[in-house]
Amino acid sequence: MAIIANIRPEQIRSITASLISADEAHSIVEKVGADTDIGAFDLKAQTLTSDIATGNPPLIVASTTNVENLNASSLNGATMAEPGAIGGTTPGDGDFAALSTTGQLTLGTEGTADGHCVSKAYVDARAAGLDPKESVHVATADELDNHAGLTFAYANPNGDDTTGVGATLTASGNGVVTIDGLALAGVGQRVLVKDQVDQTENGIYFVYVLGAVGATCILKRALDNDSNALMSTGSFVFVANGTENANDGYILSYNDNVATDWDAGGTDFVWTQFSGAGNITAGSGIRKAGDTLSLDEFVLQIDPDGSTAAFDLSNAANHANNIDVYLNGLLQWRGADQSGDYAVSLTGGGGGSTRITFSTNPDNADNIFVRWRR
Repeated sequence: MAIIANIRPEQIRSITASLISADEAHSIVEKVGADTDIGAFDLKAQTLTSDIATGNPPLIVASTTNVENLNASSLNGATMAEPGAIGGTTPGDGDFAALSTTGQLTLGTEGTADGHCVSKAYVDARAAGLDPKESVHVATADELDNHAGLTFAYANPNGDDTTGVGATLTASGNGVVTIDGLALAGVGQRVLVKDQVDQTENGIYFVYVLGAVGATCILKRALDNDSNALMSTGSFVFVANGTENANDGYILSYNDNVATDWDAGGTDFVWTQFSGAGNITAGSGIRKAGDTLSLDEFVLQIDPDGSTAAFDLSNAANHANNIDVYLNGLLQWRGADQSGDYAVSLTGGGGGSTRITFSTNPDNADNIFVRWRR
């Protein structure tokens, strides 16, 4: 039972654990029990201190309402730590401020479920009908046997022909394997095999066992290209290195509307070049300007009949300064008459042609060559 009385300050004689003292305007609460209702109190500029070291906490807020103005920078005598990962927690409804990241957010190369995030590049490629794969180190330019000097045996370890998981190409002997001018140098290097006689064997592989003096090379189908779902028409891959295939892109085409047969002699996987025109080099007599290839020069042979002295080059404007005329291997005209066996003149012919006129009719045994220079 609590005893409450009004006292004056001078009436306070002592303060004990069972006695709470206040100023003159307040009461004294004495013999407070566990269930005693002491009413409302205002603490002004005071500090609540508890000497309880263990057990139940000295201050419990049991109300479901908010605790107003709880602005302390630390609780329990320690600064609040950074929050942990949300994990599987589902936040409730509420307004969330927009967040941004200053670091790199890495997304998977492709999504495997409807709710997965993927990159814009992946979406664009899929919209274009392409299924981009991780680039390969090198690609074959001929059948694998012809590159390595060894024969390669294809094996599919599955009990049926519906998947190519784990399928391998194994060399017939030990030794370093060179493909398109590059020796395979490490386990895990990706290789596009695209020129096998049995096109069932074509596909993207990785070096499973590196060929060496005492080791037999084994290539195994890559994990992103070894099943029906991953071997669709439109599968696309870039080649990083090689004498003939560097910087080229290849696309897979086959009839994927029928059941795919991954066993030897099954479905033909045909890889064709899709990009890489920028790597074309103009050969002899060919001129390259941007994306345009044109003849840099051409040679035309004329068979004389012994009765004609003038010859018209159809659909060729007057290019007297760009044409060389040879008679029996000897230069007769190069921008001007070269004082050969027969005097030669070049003029514009009818219909935008160029007319070559000899001073004497060439004999039918003579050989006339015309070379147009750019």
